[in-house]
This record gives sequence, structure tokens and C-alpha cells, in this order.
Amino acid sequence: MAARVRSLLRNLEGNPRTQYKMHRFMARFWMANAVVVTLVYFLAPAVWGRASIYYLALISIYANWTSDATAMSAADACTDEAITEHAILEAVTEGP
Repeated sequence: MAARVRSLLRNLEGNPRTQYKMHRFMARFWMANAVVVTLVYFLAPAVWGRASIYYLALISIYANWTSDATAMSAADACTDEAITEHAILEAVTEGP
């Protein structure tokens, strides 16, 4: 399980195809989410009153993660050598 998660994270950091698929999925997710949130806001205001702070926290975390992942991908795309591989090799060479 941990190896699969590690592999997914490395693909998200350095594989443009995986990044595109993830962004396409998340764009569709957020469009569907907007419909659900709007319905809850208007049809169940008591539920929205309790869930809105948690919902906004999740959106903020996702926005921060996305901006960091995008910056890493842009930096990685600017070089011939993958930054993630460089960082891994540097960490192994230097040790703890």
C-alpha cells in the first residue's frame, strides 16, 4: 500500500500525463461539487451552517496543495533532469 502511494505521489510530481488526468478529474469534481454546495446552501441552510467552515478548510488545503504541486511541476519542466530524482539522490548522498 505504501509503495503504491509513493508511486502515485512521484507520478503526480513528475509525470505530465498523471498530472493532466488528476487535474481533469478534479476540475469535474469541483464542478459537480459546486452544484451540490449550492443545493445544500439553499435547501438545507442549517446543514450548511455547520458544514461550511469544514468545507472552506478543505478547499483552502486543496488550493494550497495545488499551487505547490503546480510550482514543483513547472520547476521540474524547466530542466532536463527531474528535480524529484535530484532531490532523492541528494538526500541519499547527504544522509540524515
